[in-house]
Amino acid sequence: MLKLLRATSFTYVLILSFLLSFLPNASADDHHTISLREIIKTGLKNSPRIKKSTADLLSTQAQTRKAIGALFPQINIKSIATQHDDEYYRAYIDATQPLYAGGAISAAISLYRNNESAARISLINETQKVIYDIILSYFNVTQQTKLVEAAAENTETMRKHATVIRGYEKIGRARRTDRLQTQVNLLSAQAEVQDLKTQLFTERENLRELLALEESPLIQIENEIKFSPFEITDPSKAVKEALTSNPEIQLTELVKNTINDEKDIALAADKPNLALRGQIGYRNIDRNIWFDQDSKYSSASLELTIPIFSGLSSIAKKRDFAEKKNSAARNLEIKKNSLESRLRTKFNDLSTISERLEIARQATLDSKEALELANRDYQRSTISSQDVLNIQRTRYDAKKLYIRTQYTYMRLLLDIRQYLGQNLENIYAK
Repeated sequence: MLKLLRATSFTYVLILSFLLSFLPNASADDHHTISLREIIKTGLKNSPRIKKSTADLLSTQAQTRKAIGALFPQINIKSIATQHDDEYYRAYIDATQPLYAGGAISAAISLYRNNESAARISLINETQKVIYDIILSYFNVTQQTKLVEAAAENTETMRKHATVIRGYEKIGRARRTDRLQTQVNLLSAQAEVQDLKTQLFTERENLRELLALEESPLIQIENEIKFSPFEITDPSKAVKEALTSNPEIQLTELVKNTINDEKDIALAADKPNLALRGQIGYRNIDRNIWFDQDSKYSSASLELTIPIFSGLSSIAKKRDFAEKKNSAARNLEIKKNSLESRLRTKFNDLSTISERLEIARQATLDSKEALELANRDYQRSTISSQDVLNIQRTRYDAKKLYIRTQYTYMRLLLDIRQYLGQNLENIYAK
């Protein structure tokens, strides 16, 4: 019996182990990190800004269809009870086909199609801005994460040095002043770590808001950033590309082009109007025989309306739209000049960033070696404790400089690509 119980228990353990092997590993999921590509995809899916721009585009498409509908006949069923000559009751179908409306219909269709194009470009532009904001926030989070790590490493270095100083003080090799100075520097380093962590929390919250998530995601951090040369080196070529591809420039040009359509619509009321109109139905002075066979009637007419005097409003309208067109042209010129200036400034920074990167990288390597030598020399009593503290600070400052220079370069490339109107999703999320 005992053997049977043992065999049964062993069988249960095997079955339970087999079933548990199919359960998800909670600890692995808790530490799951997402890449920049996944972050961008999530942001594009959840962004309320993109959803709003999409709704605006659908609205303009509906307005275009509404304008096109004015080209088709308008058919209405009407019933009138009135006292006019011998006619008292009337019920009929009225159909009107616009033939010419002073150019208002064609201008309205053109205007709404331009608005539709503008909404489509606005959607592209808003998508670019969302991706830009997400990538920039990602850079801020990763930079701040590395700064926290550098500060933590610096704190650990100071803690080790403080331990050494306390030991030396006990044997009379170090002064009490050295210990106090080391302790103050350690406390300052610990406070800086806490401050950087607070800033990191803020950056993570900004990213969470952009992604429209309930919890801040754990993102992948690259230990070493790979820097590849930018594909365009000629600023003049870049400016030429930006002036044709930048969505904001395209939007400004569309606004300028729609002014002529708005002018044609406004002036249409002062031009002749021609329409074909037809009616078919019943009419009679006696309501009891209103719908008799003898009460049927039909009519067809060609209606022409010619405005004679509009209080000279046409002249004022023309002047108004001439100034609007001039203002739009100047606004486009301002935007182009501003874009060119910003782009050339970024390219100037790009020309020197590689040198700054190399300087910062070399400073990091040299400061690391200097700190190792300083620790060794201090043990040999050839330098003071203050010298070690100064070199520790130099090491930490060099590391911060290298981290910030790396991300300055990454943000610089991001700015240039946005100015050029390049597809940021294809570059960063493919």
